[in-house]
Amino acid sequence: MKEDDVKAFLSSHKEMLPDDGFNARLFNTLDCLPQPRSAKNRSPLIVGVFTSIGFLLFVLLGGYSVLLNGLSTMSQIFINIHAITPDILTTCIMLALAFVALIRFAARSYHR
Repeated sequence: MKEDDVKAFLSSHKEMLPDDGFNARLFNTLDCLPQPRSAKNRSPLIVGVFTSIGFLLFVLLGGYSVLLNGLSTMSQIFINIHAITPDILTTCIMLALAFVALIRFAARSYHR
């Protein structure tokens, strides 16, 4: 009920402003404005930079030797489960992530 009273009040007190060509000037100005530019996709650059940083940190901090050492001692998991060292655990995690990445790459390549 109150909403109807508000609508009635606004419609009865509506004032019309004279049109002095404001709309025409406004649309003429809007036609001259440049179109907005679409944002560039910079995800390949970001992925490349952070991949390079990760690879450099891997090489500089000796990750290669840890990975090889873990791969060479990974067979101890099947002999004694309590002989798992951080090297072996790191190697297993990285190997699993490599397999996941390979499967994901293969699935995306297949569905193109």
